[in-house]
Amino acid sequence: MRRTAHLVALGASLALVWAASAAVASAGGVCALDTEPNDTPATAELILAPVSGTLSATDTLDVYRVATAPGESLEARLTHDFASDGSGDFDLYLFAPFTADVGDFADALTFSAAGPPVSSEYFRYRIPGAGEYYVVVRGFETTAEVVGYDLTVALDDAPAPLSGIER
Repeated sequence: MRRTAHLVALGASLALVWAASAAVASAGGVCALDTEPNDTPATAELILAPVSGTLSATDTLDVYRVATAPGESLEARLTHDFASDGSGDFDLYLFAPFTADVGDFADALTFSAAGPPVSSEYFRYRIPGAGEYYVVVRGFETTAEVVGYDLTVALDDAPAPLSGIER
């Protein structure tokens, strides 16, 4: 069984649109846009459907919650745009339930931080226990421009590699 939420960036337009995940995924469309603030675990959005997000120099984190069951594998894939000057580097992190500070990246369970000129990040992680895990999109090198990203988060019963990360 596979549950998927796509997070698709649409630029600076931030209107909230909800639709059924299966219908949107099969149509290749957009479900919802992220709502600010969502920069901490306390303000993290629960991923129930596809969501859109953007980052800039003044908004460098978007935090999402993913409800999981033990033994599931969580897969996250991020692609992002670059600023008009070619700058911009986004990273992708996973934090455990009850993490208070997702700004301390040393505490991440796993991450992907490829760096320019690569505009995509990916990880797969086997969930050891049920809970709400945090998927964090971080603008490592951002400019004053608003830059969009696409994020897909999927959960399934297939085990992830024992290392907890696959790229």
